[in-house]
Amino acid sequence: MRIVIPATFLALFACACNPVNTDKTPKLDSSIQQPSSDTAKTHTTQPDVIEAGEHHITDKIELQKMYLLGKEVSCRYADIPEQLKLQLPGIMKAVSDNKAVITGGYHIVLKEAPSATVPTIVFIGIPVQKPITANGFSALAITDGSYLRHQCASEPGKSLSLHQNILKAPFDKLRQKVGFPIIEKYSETRNDEMTSVISKATFYYSLLQ
Repeated sequence: MRIVIPATFLALFACACNPVNTDKTPKLDSSIQQPSSDTAKTHTTQPDVIEAGEHHITDKIELQKMYLLGKEVSCRYADIPEQLKLQLPGIMKAVSDNKAVITGGYHIVLKEAPSATVPTIVFIGIPVQKPITANGFSALAITDGSYLRHQCASEPGKSLSLHQNILKAPFDKLRQKVGFPIIEKYSETRNDEMTSVISKATFYYSLLQ
């Protein structure tokens, strides 16, 4: 089942989209050829491509520190869409009440391995220019550093097996393993009825030394 959200609501969280540099980076198919840009600015001008396929691309990227305003919840991975519906309106109100400057679309931060049956710690937040706390919501700092970025077609709560596979596999080219946090970002497309749906995903995995 796709997650359907009105276009006017999604517009509040949409990130600017930049096409992949086709001079050095393999093209994806048209459905995910233009993934959303990184909320945090990167230190590198050209990502280090690890692997690519028709419907996905994986590369290494440097992210700068960023701050999220949001809320930590405990839930099963499949229950994340329901948590988005519950938490995002309140977070947006806190952003408005504090006149915070939004710097990107909403983020889902997994602090431990996601599970189909066991509740895990998840932080749902919106990136803001500086750390603030308000009305039961808290600030979360995402540290700068090297991340493995995976871009594909997916929806919130639908990538459990993908996360589990990436967490298990060391990437030989990097000689590194991935860890936490895992950061999820999504962008919208439109279905045949021209309704906005979430289907494009960008995941970031902290690279361990």
